[in-house]
Amino acid sequence: QHINNVSYATYIEAARYEFFKTIGGDVRNELALTKHLHIDYLHPATLYDDLVSLVHVLKLGNSSLEMEIYIANANDHEKVYAKAVVLQIHCCAKTGKVCRVGDGARAGLKRIGQVDEA
Repeated sequence: QHINNVSYATYIEAARYEFFKTIGGDVRNELALTKHLHIDYLHPATLYDDLVSLVHVLKLGNSSLEMEIYIANANDHEKVYAKAVVLQIHCCAKTGKVCRVGDGARAGLKRIGQVDEA
């Protein structure tokens, strides 16, 4: 039984959110909203496949973060089931207005070598 394509969007959103938390994003005061999501389905995954999400930042803007997310085999990262490009926009949780990507997330991206300058 293969995994339905709509499930990949859920995996990608979970990976995006966890990545933002991991790098030090302020999830209480800063909303990281998906503005654009494009998924290329490369290979069908089954219910028996062990999957992992791999995140790579393409571009850090003032109020945005563009990233590539791969859904791959956990034991063989060369076997990629789906590749997504996600544009994430940052908003203030209190006002809903677009805001600068926070210092915590910027420092985290620099710390893990995902961007040269944060």
